[in-house]
Amino acid sequence: MRSDWCIYGLIGYVEYGYYDSFNVPLESVSSSVSVHGYVAHVKSTLRYRNPRNQPLQVYFRTPKDESSALYHVEAKIQDRNIVAKCLEVKKAAKIYEDALRAGKTALLVREEPKVTDIFNLALGNLPPESSCEVTLSLVCELRVATDGGVEFRLPTVLNPRYQPASCAGPVAPVGLDLSAVAVAQTPYTMDVRATVSGALDIACILSHHRHSDAISVTIHDDYKKASQIKQDGGYTSDHEWGFVVHYNNPYQPQAIIETGDVTATGLMMDQVLMINMFPQLPEASYSRFNEIIFVVDRSGSMHGHNMQSARAVLLLFLKSLPPGCRFNIVSFGSTHSFLFKEGSRTYSEATLAMACELHASMKANMGGTEVLAPLKAIYSQPVDPSFSRHVLLLTDGDVWNTDEVTELAARHASSTRVFTVGIGEGASTALVKGLARAGRGRAELVTATDRMQTKVMGLVASMLQASVRGVTVSCEFDAPSRLSLVPSEPPVIFGGQHLVTYARMPPGAQLKSITLKGTVDGDEWQCSVTERQMVTVHDERLTLHRLAARASILDLCLKNKADARKTVVELSCASGVLSRHTAFVAVDQQVGETDEQRAAHPKEAQPCGGMHGEGYMKARLVACVPVRFPMVGGGPPRSSSPSRFESQRAIEMEMCEKVLVDDATNEVDKFCPSGTPKENIYCQIIAQQKFDGSWLADDIASILQTAAGDLLQGDAQPANLMTALVVVLLQEYFSDRAAEWGLLVIKAKNFLKQSPAVDINELLKAAKHRLDALRSKYPHHVAFV
Repeated sequence: MRSDWCIYGLIGYVEYGYYDSFNVPLESVSSSVSVHGYVAHVKSTLRYRNPRNQPLQVYFRTPKDESSALYHVEAKIQDRNIVAKCLEVKKAAKIYEDALRAGKTALLVREEPKVTDIFNLALGNLPPESSCEVTLSLVCELRVATDGGVEFRLPTVLNPRYQPASCAGPVAPVGLDLSAVAVAQTPYTMDVRATVSGALDIACILSHHRHSDAISVTIHDDYKKASQIKQDGGYTSDHEWGFVVHYNNPYQPQAIIETGDVTATGLMMDQVLMINMFPQLPEASYSRFNEIIFVVDRSGSMHGHNMQSARAVLLLFLKSLPPGCRFNIVSFGSTHSFLFKEGSRTYSEATLAMACELHASMKANMGGTEVLAPLKAIYSQPVDPSFSRHVLLLTDGDVWNTDEVTELAARHASSTRVFTVGIGEGASTALVKGLARAGRGRAELVTATDRMQTKVMGLVASMLQASVRGVTVSCEFDAPSRLSLVPSEPPVIFGGQHLVTYARMPPGAQLKSITLKGTVDGDEWQCSVTERQMVTVHDERLTLHRLAARASILDLCLKNKADARKTVVELSCASGVLSRHTAFVAVDQQVGETDEQRAAHPKEAQPCGGMHGEGYMKARLVACVPVRFPMVGGGPPRSSSPSRFESQRAIEMEMCEKVLVDDATNEVDKFCPSGTPKENIYCQIIAQQKFDGSWLADDIASILQTAAGDLLQGDAQPANLMTALVVVLLQEYFSDRAAEWGLLVIKAKNFLKQSPAVDINELLKAAKHRLDALRSKYPHHVAFV
């Protein structure tokens, strides 16, 4: 990390050595959320109050999901409403600066230049003893998770972001005078109300954090397609607020057609489709001709539960690989290391043993989060043309050089796919989702309420599937017309996963069907949405248009072509969707004090901005960290006073190599954080599978605490019978973990198929009979409860 920068969480920009406090200008945040199927609309109002008798400047930074589209900003200053315009960023900044010099109240909202999941709001010249309300509107996609739930999260946590020495971090906001900035330390309130509606029947709605964030849910008994949600009690913003909607049948393909604005041009005039599909690929498409590189974050902040879960995932990953594939493990922090320095090796009994040895000694003791260097090292190694190469990155890291990382992945996307897992509250969606999108893979976000093994093994299943190649889109219209994908490249298809893609067609076009076609292992494959699965909506907010615009903007910025900036600015301004090259600006034409009159007044920086809840200051931030800004001719001296945090997240600093390490004493404890008896049995079963997919009688007898003779009955070979018995045990008594052990069972069945005389169905029946006999003999055994 660069020694002259400290960017920690949600903080204000503060000059070194200056710590004077005033009442916080942000009094409350109220948000309304409207979920319609797989789309959410969020409207948040932030209320400021200036209690002093001088004008103030207020600045804050807040997170958002990188794929969400912020499209509307307005402010109410006393009794006057001003609506912000989306303009090219330099033009907007000039308007803002000119307004401040003229003594006018002005508002500027823009994305961080190098990351897409943070935006900054500067409110300049807030009149003395007055109130101001800033309203932000955005839309976002919702994906169907592995368990069938559709999850909405309201971003409220902005973690420390590691800054490599080669990366220039954030700069001071335009118009903010750093000579007299004060830190606000008064908490404020947050109120959230939500509705869920659409064509799908609602089964239930649960809080994302069921033990800490109670919600009140009302589902119409006679009409299961609508519901209201309210907060039920307080909320502390050390985690993201959210809820999960379970529909009765979430896997129905559908296409939502949104009509355009007849007064607009281009994309906003056309009809826009949001296509939701759940493609299935044959089980036989799982291939051994894959090279998988597991990249695990071992920085200091991974200490504790995160590292424990990462080890559990790594062992499950290693046991799930098919014999004959190639693999490697890369550990990284401030430095990085490869398990196999010369490159990936074939998965065998010997290489599995080496990997398990690394797994047993893995600790979070490698310093900071330098994710770019290990990726460069991976890409520098040649690709075996006989194998498809995939990278699986597991990290809780938040970095400022996201652009460099995603651009690197995009350059190598044709030869290497990247899959990512973001661990913990506030994980950077710009890094996690952006990197997976650039690498044409998939991403998962995992918090303490999720089971990481389930989500990660879903990614591994996607990697081991044969790719759908030569993807094309065909359409049928009532009359000749055309349809174009947005962005223009065909989507990457993964079996069993929610596929969302956008398209546009001329006004008035009548679509009858849309079909994705391709080949899997040389066989033809297709997935369709028919006319009866389509619905046309007329939404004044143009929700789908803005989501399509955002998807196109992200794609254009990633490609980084010479003319991309101009195209992004035009699309951003036309759709009203914020981008890195544009900003929202609003000016209250009523003149207050001039620049000279304001020079003597202190300014305030809001340390925790955006959609954040009561008590956040107590939970996350005790003292504001000094931030140094590049200045012509140098800057003020570095503060010597240390920063103090009450945070569950370790501070990532390159100099801080000594971190606490986990003291788990055995392999099962490392794999099974919960440690319940049945969980331990499950974990031991996974750990004892051999590299070829089989299990041995002595191992299973030890796990089940019975004699091997109780298990070995009949004419079947011992290894075959034990393998079949474990398959049945997993299917019948651990069915809730099917997403985790699915690949292990495929591997086990492939082992059984190697014996020509074995009838697998008959063997599984015999194994079930043996298991039923064991249950009758030991009815209270924990494995059968």
